Amino acid sequence: MEKRLRGLRLDIFKSNGQSFSNGGVSSKVNSVTLVGPGVPEISLASDESPAVVFQDGPYDTMRVVPLDLVEQKKWTMFGGTFVYTSDSRFTEAVRKFFEVEDASVALKLFDRVEG
Repeated sequence: MEKRLRGLRLDIFKSNGQSFSNGGVSSKVNSVTLVGPGVPEISLASDESPAVVFQDGPYDTMRVVPLDLVEQKKWTMFGGTFVYTSDSRFTEAVRKFFEVEDASVALKLFDRVEG
């Protein structure tokens, strides 16, 4: 039986409505569903809003990455899009995961894969 992932819906923000993700998730949908420990399980992840997870990056980069790319161990890059929601539970989840004081920020979506 397939596990149905639930999480917090985030909107994708693109510069001039464009995605430079080389065919990544941000070129196909307008929202993602943040899943993982400490994230409220409100919305169901789907093809229209695929699952993403928090990921620590080098130089203290706070970012989210599509879960399927993490599971495939793909090297991901920033494709120019950000994710955010005004839901305060997002800010709280960011604060806890990244251990930061000011967490009311849009996060980079690392969904670009080359090759």
